[in-house]
Amino acid sequence: MKHLIKKLLIEGLEEARSIEGNISKEENLGELLTHIYDNYGFNNVFVSFRDSQHVGKINPSNRFNTPTGLYTYNLINFINEPTSNLRAFRNIFPFASHRKYIQFLIIKDGLNLLDSNYDKSKLDGYVNQIQSKFGNIGPVNGLCERWLKGEYESYYSGAKHPTHRFWLFIFDAVPYIYPNGKKNNSFSIICRALGIDGFHDDKCEGWIHPSEECQTVFFKSNLFKDEFMLSSVQSKMKEPTKVSYTENQVIKMISQHKLNPIKDFDKLIPYLGNSKIKNYIKNYISNESDVRGLLEYSNEPEKVLDFLGNKGVELITKLNVSDLIEIIMYSHKPERLSVALLSNSKITDRLSNKAIASVISQSKTKTSENFVDILGNRLNEILLEISTEDFVRIFTPLDSEQNVPEGSNVKNQKLADRLINDKSLMSQLDLGKAALLIHVSNHSSGDMDSDLIKYGHKV
Repeated sequence: MKHLIKKLLIEGLEEARSIEGNISKEENLGELLTHIYDNYGFNNVFVSFRDSQHVGKINPSNRFNTPTGLYTYNLINFINEPTSNLRAFRNIFPFASHRKYIQFLIIKDGLNLLDSNYDKSKLDGYVNQIQSKFGNIGPVNGLCERWLKGEYESYYSGAKHPTHRFWLFIFDAVPYIYPNGKKNNSFSIICRALGIDGFHDDKCEGWIHPSEECQTVFFKSNLFKDEFMLSSVQSKMKEPTKVSYTENQVIKMISQHKLNPIKDFDKLIPYLGNSKIKNYIKNYISNESDVRGLLEYSNEPEKVLDFLGNKGVELITKLNVSDLIEIIMYSHKPERLSVALLSNSKITDRLSNKAIASVISQSKTKTSENFVDILGNRLNEILLEISTEDFVRIFTPLDSEQNVPEGSNVKNQKLADRLINDKSLMSQLDLGKAALLIHVSNHSSGDMDSDLIKYGHKV
């Protein structure tokens, strides 16, 4: 363990030093891309969009529900030759291309990037290392055993290939290995300790982030032999939330791809009162993938659901449980999205009890007690019907990112506190579910047998 801590401290110092590394500023995109192409080609070049040329590459205060790291796009997946059209260049990238600076990073030779073709035996080796170090933790050992027997599959998502399955495996193991740490930071710590430099979605399958195909994430900043920064402020677009546009101007900006109705939906909210603009945007959104993008990108999911109406209900309720949970996990506002979905009776009327339980399991302590009022008697029906495994997921240990009250090590404790006062529900729950609810609530006397008898169970 001392060796591991020393290793991480040294890496941290190297990362801090690399921030002030070799940065060249070019004002002409065509000249810069030609220089990069002539000297490096595009295969080993990665692009990142940034708000400042001085900020460190990796932000440890990561606010997204994804592993902490430097998120980039492999340039070869987007262009094959240099271009001088800055606006067109920015528009081909799916996320954050509106930021002030474009960073081009040329990776060092021999990096350990895990892509879709990564050797399965090496992945088994990483699992063996995790089991060797953390196998004394029961759930971690269980995950490792299932992986090594070829039986592991993530509850939340099906894997596209072994590397994707290993990505999901780490997500499943992290809460048990670092129960008091931020999940996204802990993911990266484990990878660095294993000697993994990053993950590379080389086939653009969307497994690093389902709405961000072709992403590559690096876990250290000192992995690049050269880098260049380009200012893109000259093409910065005005935001419709700050400037009032006419009906025709908004429609023109959408048609010219200056505004993306999915990624820029929040900017368009002030214009949804205009029926022509509203219908134009609705015609733009045609399938499940579009609805998924809207729910993940928007900071106001309630307004997205209101805007989508019956079309949204139809598409959302066709999703399988793992896809629905993945949308919530990757959304900008997972808590608000969970509440918005469960507050829409047209959606909950068509979702299975298992699906609703899975949505509740993604919620945090802060608002979970509201589900008693939102779902009413349906909540009791769900808790009685779902499996013990699904029931446990609603109250599993949290990491510190999820606003757990002081002295608590479970999520949805407030929900448990409200449910335990429903004596009819408590008497109908099987013994295991009732015991768990008592244990995680603030109503436990410390004598489980007495508590179970109190709530109508024979011990």
